[in-house]
Amino acid sequence: MKYQIGDKVKVREDLEIGESYFMEDSDEVDAVVEEMYELRGTVVTIVDDSHGKYEIAEDDGFWYWTDEMFDGLANE
Repeated sequence: MKYQIGDKVKVREDLEIGESYFMEDSDEVDAVVEEMYELRGTVVTIVDDSHGKYEIAEDDGFWYWTDEMFDGLANE
């Protein structure tokens, strides 16, 4: 996995609702829903990665996020 628990990452500003985004190191994929779209451009914190995707604090771990949904670490 590209990111670790505790990493602060920036959500891509160009996310599109319904678009699928992949993990870089596997075939895992997930699509963006409206609640995720609302977080575009913000910095979020990864809190779990045990399902082959990420969960973030800012949505209480409700949605699954993938590598392609992020622009990188927030401090880069």
